[in-house]
Amino acid sequence: MKHGHREFSTSPLPYVIDEINRNSRTVHYERPPTAMGSTGRRPVEENRRLLLENDMSDARKQGLRVCRLWQLLLTLNVIIILTAIILILLLLFIIGPLFPYQTYGQSCHTASCNQASGLICSTDSICLCPPSNSYWSYNETGCRICPNGWSSINALSFNQPKFCSAAVWNPFGITFANQITLGEDPDTLFINTNDTIYTLNQAEDEILMWINNSINPNKIISADVFFSRSIFVANNGDIYCDNAFEYDRVDKRISNTNTPVDVMNVDSQCYCLFIDINDTLYCSMSDKDIIVKRWLHDSEMISTTVAGTGTSGSASNELKSPWGIFVDLKFDLYVADGDNDRIQLFKAGESNGQTIVGKGSSNNIIPLLRWPSGIVLDADKYLFIVERWNARIIRSGPNDIRCIIGCDGTGSQSHQLLLPINLSFDSYGNIFVIDMFSFNQPKFCPTVDWNPFGITFANETTIGIYPLVIFIDINNTVYAVNDEKKQILIWINNSLNPSKIISDKFIDSNSIFVTNNSDIYYDNGIVNGRVDKWISNTNIFVNVMNVDAPCSSLFIDVNNTLYCSMAIYNIIVKRWLNDSENISTTAAGTGTGGSASNQLSQPSGIFVDLNFDLYVADRSNHRIQLFKSGESNGTTIVGKGSSNNIISLSYPTGIVLDADKYLFIVDQQNHRIIRSGSNGIRCIIGCDIQGLESHQLSYPTSLSFDSYGNIFITDTENHRIQKFDFLLNSCGKFKIIEQNIFRILYLT
Repeated sequence: MKHGHREFSTSPLPYVIDEINRNSRTVHYERPPTAMGSTGRRPVEENRRLLLENDMSDARKQGLRVCRLWQLLLTLNVIIILTAIILILLLLFIIGPLFPYQTYGQSCHTASCNQASGLICSTDSICLCPPSNSYWSYNETGCRICPNGWSSINALSFNQPKFCSAAVWNPFGITFANQITLGEDPDTLFINTNDTIYTLNQAEDEILMWINNSINPNKIISADVFFSRSIFVANNGDIYCDNAFEYDRVDKRISNTNTPVDVMNVDSQCYCLFIDINDTLYCSMSDKDIIVKRWLHDSEMISTTVAGTGTSGSASNELKSPWGIFVDLKFDLYVADGDNDRIQLFKAGESNGQTIVGKGSSNNIIPLLRWPSGIVLDADKYLFIVERWNARIIRSGPNDIRCIIGCDGTGSQSHQLLLPINLSFDSYGNIFVIDMFSFNQPKFCPTVDWNPFGITFANETTIGIYPLVIFIDINNTVYAVNDEKKQILIWINNSLNPSKIISDKFIDSNSIFVTNNSDIYYDNGIVNGRVDKWISNTNIFVNVMNVDAPCSSLFIDVNNTLYCSMAIYNIIVKRWLNDSENISTTAAGTGTGGSASNQLSQPSGIFVDLNFDLYVADRSNHRIQLFKSGESNGTTIVGKGSSNNIISLSYPTGIVLDADKYLFIVDQQNHRIIRSGSNGIRCIIGCDIQGLESHQLSYPTSLSFDSYGNIFITDTENHRIQKFDFLLNSCGKFKIIEQNIFRILYLT
């Protein structure tokens, strides 16, 4: 309102003045008396004006007081609010430690991450270090800048490097350790964030450690962990080992002591161990088709099922020979589901898995995933998968899944793998791979040759009469059978005489095969109608195959399938050793002797390569037959009926392949050994005539290589085993012989 005075928009003064003016219009003034009797109008108006001015002055003063009071109230409100904020901050600072923030790897869905440690809440609601060039240091309990331009999230005690999408590795690996250091059948490999490498020597019951980039193990821990399948090392240096083969448990060896503690009871071996960020221990029980877990802080020694039903199958809640496992920061479980040829993802708390790679995947980019045995995730949750049967390492990325190691086929060369099991990263992103095989497959130069004069390794006194069987493993342990004394003879560490003898009712045992864990499979078919297995370092014999005739040759392929060559019935049978049913099926032949492509006549020696192709010494047909995997019709590749018949065979009884798939054939009734090569097929041993001299043979039956490329032959009619040395100078400067053996490959 406007009444001839200034209007204030932010104070109550206009309202007060307006009220005074309104009231003044209703006031009645009496006319003061005058001496003259006149009306006295002028003094009255003057008085009225003066009175109004006084009233207005009082109103202004009152309004000013109200404004000042209003400003004081506003100032007091600001002071109170600021004081409250300061008090709250002080209160949080004082009592904050009573309510700790979430630390690395914990959920930040309902609580904040500890920003003082450099943590942020990720899109997955997990407290993590910033994804760009930083990693979590457990030693310093905080996020740290990555060295050398790479970055890593060190989840738990192992390395999870962060790679760019175009990351590549040198395809030519370096042998970091071989069987001389590692012993027989090591399956274990672990590298911690300090780049200490852990593995097991089964033969010596030792845990081997490489510290500070040492070339040889510089710490060895004696451990009673026979035939351990897996190892995991915690941040504090405690070592967890599978010890189920003998003791049905998982052991923990406390750091810097040799004190074992039972931390999990199991009724089957753990093919992989893993400890998540919640201190939960996982065990992959391949033989039981199940994954179990136990929280390590639980007072009760109770394990629960986390994946699988215990029944082999391919349904979403089932597994079939699971091997490698990995648990991420959200407690999602990744499983290398071996015999199902797939990678399964089990979300935390769910019993049904999702196939993310391999057979049955909705995005089946890699349709031929074959028996994955290892699975590791990098910092971005991209997968690194060990394909056992494809002998390669594949990696997922933002755009695709591709092969990164072993991409040129199987083999023993530095850019190839044979039977990889698992992998581990060091802190620099280099990859270490376990690669293995049970028998020697040397790689020779084209001009290779052997000393034509053999050395008698075992004579009739030791081996008895008519020896048929010989097998040499990758540690150069020699196995043979003395039929007369019904004994398996074992020469260990280049001993001159058998250093171990196993006695049983071996009546005319015609064949033998030894696996990576030193289990011995032998023919026991003439009298007992079966193939038996002697379990390594025990006195236990187990029936593994029912047969109604002797096996002239035995072979176990990389898929753990046992083959038996039944000469009497003109057939090759096989049985998968992981099958609960003891049922054999036909691999080659019809059961009726003949020379057609699907027939055999008294088959003898057999060999199965990494592609599951079957080579048969088809004795009475005087030929070598090749049966491609899954095919019933064979191809004659050497001998009678071959399209390239440049050499004739007479009752071949043995067949072995080297690393390049060149054939070594025991040509029995020609009393010689012949070899195929890049320059053709030629005789290499016994190339004169039958005889007893050191350069002669008489009805040889079988042969085997040691790790140096030397050839051992059962010289049957001469009642001896002969050794023919590889001539180093035959290959000029290429003196080293690569072979299909166990190794740890280091790929930068």
